[in-house]
This record gives sequence, C-alpha cells and structure tokens, in this order.
Amino acid sequence: MRIFKLLVAIGLIGATVLAITAARTIPASDKKESVVVPESKPSASNGKAIYDEHCLKCHGETGSGEGEDAKKFKNEMKDFNDQTFMRKESPAEFFDKVKKGDKPMPAFKDDLTDQEMWDVVFYIWTFQNKDDLLAQGRQSYDEKCSKCHGASGDGKGPEAGDLEEEPSDFTDLKQMLSNTSNDMFEAITDGEKDEGMPAFKKKLSKGERWNVINHIWTFVYED
Repeated sequence: MRIFKLLVAIGLIGATVLAITAARTIPASDKKESVVVPESKPSASNGKAIYDEHCLKCHGETGSGEGEDAKKFKNEMKDFNDQTFMRKESPAEFFDKVKKGDKPMPAFKDDLTDQEMWDVVFYIWTFQNKDDLLAQGRQSYDEKCSKCHGASGDGKGPEAGDLEEEPSDFTDLKQMLSNTSNDMFEAITDGEKDEGMPAFKKKLSKGERWNVINHIWTFVYED
C-alpha cells in the first residue's frame, strides 16, 4: 500500500511539473490577440485632429511628452520623437495601448472608433519624418528597392517575377501593422535569403537604411 501511495504521489508531482513547464513554454505570440485591421488606410491628417483633441494636452504639440497637463502625472509621458523607443514599437502595439489604456493614459475604446484610433496612431508615426530625410529615403528606395517591391510598395515591381518568392507588400496592412522599424532594419541590413532579398549593409549607410524605412511606412497610411 505504501508503495502504491508513493507511486501516486510521484505521478501527481510529475503531472504538476509538466503542466507548469507547458505554461511557461507557450510562445508569447500565441498569447497575442489578433490585429484589428482598419477598414480603410489610416489617415494621418484625420489623426492630427483627433490627437489635438485627445492627446495634445499631455503629449504636446510635437509629441515630445511636454504638454501642459503632463506635469500632473508622476510618470513622464512617452516621447514620440525618441527614435530608440519608436523603432522597437509596432503600430499594433500602439493601437492596443490607445484602445485599452496605458497608465496614466486612459482607454479610448469608448471615445474613438477603431478607424479613428488607427488614424491617430499613424499621425504619431509622422513625428519620425523629417522632410529632407524622407526625400532621401524615397530616392534610395526608388534606386535600390522599387524594382522588386514596386514604386508604390505593393510588391509588384518589374523584377518581382524573377524571384522565387513574392517580395513583401508594404501596402498589406495586416502584415505591416505588426512590424517594427527594427524588424525592417534587420531585414534590409542582413537580407532575406528565403525571399531572394540581398543584404544592403554595404550598399546603403546606416542613415540611408533608416530613411528608406521611414519612406516605407508612408505606404501604410495617407497624408
């Protein structure tokens, strides 16, 4: 009887350990909710009006986090001009924070539609754009990327048919909304062998690669 009880105890402990291990090894991606794709391409100009009404008092006119109400809160507001911060964030992550809130920021799910929230997210994305650098990014893109990815970023460039895999479509909202600028920088720098994309770390400077990425984001939203 003692042996039987011991075996049962060992079995229960083993089952518990397996359950805990399984819970810890679930990939983070499996826990994420699916991305809410906007019904139409986000509009940065519409987003500005929404930002001015709901966000400016805390985040400031330029997105620096120095709005007139920012001092009321213990924690500093996010600086949307901080490239290190912005490059590691995806539009989908921003949307989620706007919708559900991110203390001390309130949730806007009852005040704004999904489309309006996407509009304001991509207005915030424009804070990374500097006209002269954006123009340089477009020039580099036209010279190095458009033959495969297309002038409009739809992945239908004149040489796209020569590749084994279709080039990425930068107008595909479902694909792009979960991307980060860091993701794209890595792909441009080291290439994507599976898709036949070469590495550009020796063909474009670091600054030129970031400028290309800022230009690529413009395919996702309207001014």
